[in-house]
Amino acid sequence: MLPKSTSKKQQKINGFKFFQQHLDILDQTINDPQKFGSSKPLSSSAVAMYIGIMSECSHTGLLDLGTSIAKISRKLGIAPQTGHDGFKELIAFGLILVREFNGKTQYEVGGYDEFNRSREESRNRNDLSYFYVPFHIFNSGVIPKLVKSNSNRGLHLLLKLSNSFHRDLNRWGKDGTTLSMKHFKKVLNEGCAKRVRKVLDVLSPLFTFQPVDAQERKPRNAVDRIRKAVNQLWIKKYEVHITPACLIERKEMETDITQALKETEMQLKYMGFALKSNDRRGIHVIYRSYVREIAQYIKDITLRKQLVRESVFTAMERLDATRAQEEIKNVGAFLNRYFKGFVHRFIEQNPGVLTDVMFECEQTGAAYPKLVESYLQTRVSQ
Repeated sequence: MLPKSTSKKQQKINGFKFFQQHLDILDQTINDPQKFGSSKPLSSSAVAMYIGIMSECSHTGLLDLGTSIAKISRKLGIAPQTGHDGFKELIAFGLILVREFNGKTQYEVGGYDEFNRSREESRNRNDLSYFYVPFHIFNSGVIPKLVKSNSNRGLHLLLKLSNSFHRDLNRWGKDGTTLSMKHFKKVLNEGCAKRVRKVLDVLSPLFTFQPVDAQERKPRNAVDRIRKAVNQLWIKKYEVHITPACLIERKEMETDITQALKETEMQLKYMGFALKSNDRRGIHVIYRSYVREIAQYIKDITLRKQLVRESVFTAMERLDATRAQEEIKNVGAFLNRYFKGFVHRFIEQNPGVLTDVMFECEQTGAAYPKLVESYLQTRVSQ
């Protein structure tokens, strides 16, 4: 009998989105700051804050109302004053923009809204180009060490490695690659191999660096009497892997859910709704509790995608039409009512959906989703 297949599950980086264009801009702020009207490159604290802000912003690049720079600093593991100094630099370089929405000030990552659009969404010639930075960076202790050593290039290397592994995992499912010492010296702008190894050691909770063809150089016979003769380690290449703590299993449906939430946030921005962090999280919870909770049980992929996407498009159309006639004080409450009604109608129009949900719940021993229970109650009352 043939052995069972042991095919590896598809994985992806468990992290937040970072665009290729932003990485290119960051490269310029470090290597050619004159383009930004500065004589000095972007500091390590500013690069760290840029990373922290990327992890906190919405799908449109906005920081929620009332977002605390001190809170982001704590998340990064750096001092609040260090974070504030870095934030001011980002504004001075034009990487963070100050926006006014209905008399309220919000901060926005420059270019995020534009870069976060597919070819179809923006009608341009370019596809989305982004990668994911591992969430694990925030509890690994990597960022505060690189900021303390003022290594803006070390943070830049962290992003470049995340970019590389994101693309390798997507294309070939590879979580490892081989990179030369020459490559690391170029990225870090460092001629000393020992100092390069120090940065790689700091990054080791995120990436493993296994020396390839390492050689030990012995001292010459004629040694200065004052200096002690020592053997030197000479490493030409490293086999680099991303650590398992940075990865999760890839799930196709979550991509559709993320796209739907992205569309929701974009439309709310264009309508002028300034959201606090609790508001945005609440909308995510509402959508996942109503729409995703049902979609995960639908076997028909076409029908599942229809529920995930149409629920958002029609909700935004209804919201836009309603706000033209009356003031909407609570967007979350409006969407809560709409999504509940939409899913009820969707189940009514597609009887197979209810069958799928009930069958899967019975097979796994899970309780029916609350929305299904409320739908069944309305049927009984009728």
